[in-house]
Amino acid sequence: MTKALNILLLLFLSSVISLAQNVRFEASVDARKIIQNSTVNVEFTIHNAEGQSFTPPKFNGFRIVGGPNQSTQMSFVNGKNSSKKSYGYVLMASKPGKFRIGAATIEVDSKKYRTEPITIKVVKADPKSMQASEEYDFFVKALLSDSTAIIGQQVVLNYTLYTRIDIQNYDLMNESNYDGFFSVPLEGRRERAQREIIDNKEYYVQSLKKVALFPQQTGTYEFDPVVINLGIRDGNRRNSFFQRNTKKIQRTTNPIKIQVIANPPNEPLSYSGGVGSYGMNAQVDKKTITTDDAIKITMIIKGSGDAKIVTAPKQDFGRNLEVYEPNILSEDQMVDKGFVSSQKIFEYLVVPKKTGRFTVQPKFSYYSPDSNRYETLTAGPFSFNVAQGMKAINTMEAVKSDKVLSPLIASPTFVSKPTILFGSGLHWGLLGLILAAIPFLFMYKLKLRKEANIDPRLIQAQNAEKVAIAKLSVAKSLMNAGSIRQFYEEIQNGIFGYLSDRLEVPYSQMNKSDINKILTDKNVPQDLTDRVSTILQKAEMALFAGAGSVGMQESYNDAKELILGLEVHFKR
Repeated sequence: MTKALNILLLLFLSSVISLAQNVRFEASVDARKIIQNSTVNVEFTIHNAEGQSFTPPKFNGFRIVGGPNQSTQMSFVNGKNSSKKSYGYVLMASKPGKFRIGAATIEVDSKKYRTEPITIKVVKADPKSMQASEEYDFFVKALLSDSTAIIGQQVVLNYTLYTRIDIQNYDLMNESNYDGFFSVPLEGRRERAQREIIDNKEYYVQSLKKVALFPQQTGTYEFDPVVINLGIRDGNRRNSFFQRNTKKIQRTTNPIKIQVIANPPNEPLSYSGGVGSYGMNAQVDKKTITTDDAIKITMIIKGSGDAKIVTAPKQDFGRNLEVYEPNILSEDQMVDKGFVSSQKIFEYLVVPKKTGRFTVQPKFSYYSPDSNRYETLTAGPFSFNVAQGMKAINTMEAVKSDKVLSPLIASPTFVSKPTILFGSGLHWGLLGLILAAIPFLFMYKLKLRKEANIDPRLIQAQNAEKVAIAKLSVAKSLMNAGSIRQFYEEIQNGIFGYLSDRLEVPYSQMNKSDINKILTDKNVPQDLTDRVSTILQKAEMALFAGAGSVGMQESYNDAKELILGLEVHFKR
């Protein structure tokens, strides 16, 4: 028994020694020459050892689109043990040239092993060969709904499969970061495959993935090709008698380029950032009010553009109707029929300055890429009557009562000598007061006339702080209610609205990308400009990333201090 155990121990030790003597670390690739924008598989394998502290090389000239993938294999053949552990990567070459994949390292029993470097030659893609790729039984493409877009316009990117054989499954190995765009995956019901004739061959066309892209700034952008693993049936392999195995074959999409331009100048007053296709309707809550009351106009805007940059359109109902800064009642976004659609509801508060019958017709303008022009939608007209309010009546009664003088002495119990008012000291005193009041009344009338002729924009600028503080009080209420998204929207609206009123810049021109230039042109100090950018960026990040309630109080305090600091500067 002891002899048998010794033999087994000897065999085990000899196999371990044999493994240790055969430790090797190698690098391998599936191609030494590839075409630009295609892929190469590189694998680093440690034989007959576990290995620790694996360090891959720098893949200069390549972009990692897959990996690292690890696999382990052990075998026992003719009484000999062997093992290997591999680290695999899928690399994409984006430009032609010769590129050197350096040495990878790994440690085995405190000894460091290195692979030999490998050189890959990347040749420029031939347009003819790119066209010839469509002669395959299957290929993939990246398709854009528009190659030129305007800031805020929805563009749909569609990764599409063309095939003449049965594809079992697929996997996108990489995807662009879509820098310069706000992206929304268009996930939903899978579309039915369509048939299309290409070069006299019939293909089934299937959308693999759709993404809605909303440009945020002008420029030319290029998205890298995407590597897609396609699983096709392997007729030479079977998992079982009834089931065939699949093999993975990679296909690469074409690179795509998109140019983003600004919307044309000379936009209407009621334009507020919408680009795409829109609809609007509105309603008024009352038909009869008094001068003490106000009417509410609710406007519902639906469209395909970027909802974030669509603000409440400016309304001009005449000098006798004062329109207050509108509130956002709700904002919804949904995916429908392969597009992102949104709905925003705004509420306007309109206060009459005099009695009479008034008619309003709310407007909303947007830019249509289809017609290449600004389109204006109207609702109504809505008419309402304004009657005299109680406050004005009480004021008039107070004026009338001031003109009635009560008797200076009331004594019904006895009869005395009548007091003669004319020529008395009291008579001359009252007459002097009246004459002294005439200049003040004249100056007051001049003041009213002057105020009536003041530019409304100047009045708006003078009231900017009050309106902004009122907006921030709404934000504070939203903060206390835990309405995070609405809170940050109100912070943004409060700052943009304040700067629009204070600097006499149209609200439609207020956006994060241009705000620094606007403030610099208005000689606002750099520290205040930086604080504006920081607060707006923080609010934008909170809206995009879905921030929690932790920093709401700090954001509120920062916004309030910013407005007070700007007021100190503007009043100097």
